[in-house]
Amino acid sequence: MNNKIYAFIQMYNELSNGHLQRCLENCKKWADDIIIYDDNSTDDSVNFALKYTKHIILGQKNELSKETYHKQQLLEYIHNMDIKPNWILWIDCDEIVDRNTILNLKQFCNDNYENDIDAYAFQQINLWRGQRYYRTDGYFYKKEYDHTYGWFVRLWKYISDLKINTIEGYDQILYPINLKIIERCDFKIIHYGFSDYKQLMKHIGVHNHTKKELIGLATGYEYLRLANEGIDWAKKYVINNKGIPNMFLNEMELTTEYLIDDYFPEDNIPTIQYEKPKGFKIDELKTYDEL
Repeated sequence: MNNKIYAFIQMYNELSNGHLQRCLENCKKWADDIIIYDDNSTDDSVNFALKYTKHIILGQKNELSKETYHKQQLLEYIHNMDIKPNWILWIDCDEIVDRNTILNLKQFCNDNYENDIDAYAFQQINLWRGQRYYRTDGYFYKKEYDHTYGWFVRLWKYISDLKINTIEGYDQILYPINLKIIERCDFKIIHYGFSDYKQLMKHIGVHNHTKKELIGLATGYEYLRLANEGIDWAKKYVINNKGIPNMFLNEMELTTEYLIDDYFPEDNIPTIQYEKPKGFKIDELKTYDEL
């Protein structure tokens, strides 16, 4: 049996930040089709994505805090497709699968379709302040299984009643509630979202979870304003000890490892010689405008 695998993607202004083409080119190598929910992008992401798929759901307004609702819309779209998948692989636009996944995913899906496992978790490799080293300490590499610590339930066996638990807010469960038996597998996701320091600082300015009462209201242009103006706020918020963004916990104890060429797909092997990231004190954080 030749199992069909659909890529399952949410998108927001991913062309302008440089992630979209890398992600979609990667998906072409393993996905039989690509299904996208666009969160009202204001750049040319939709037109670019149409080169890769006709299956794009157009969100009417930007609502990043409703990620679970958008994933449910993606599932409903797939439920109504004439040709359904055997598997769904969730991947974000700032991610790619590793070379091993490209080479072996199809056979893995064929071999495991008849077993009792509902889904498989992939380890997420978080590239840190460059595209060659990935973070291995604390928040990013906790050893025990937890969907929030380095392992995410990415590959879902498709059934007709798959359903996401729709809850507004950040850090919700992002895989269907029907998936009961979940195992880890050898495949990896390479995440570029933390590889650019400038984008990293913008991210923490908006997503600091201690600011939920403000972030929850931030949609559309208001969200963009916070993204652009939130960096100075983020730095001050850390220095006065009110809170530390999750991604900078234990920064002074930072450990990273070098990601060898074999993990990268051949067309994504870094050509720049990146320096090994070093930990820094919280009060040494540079703001977006200082970079």
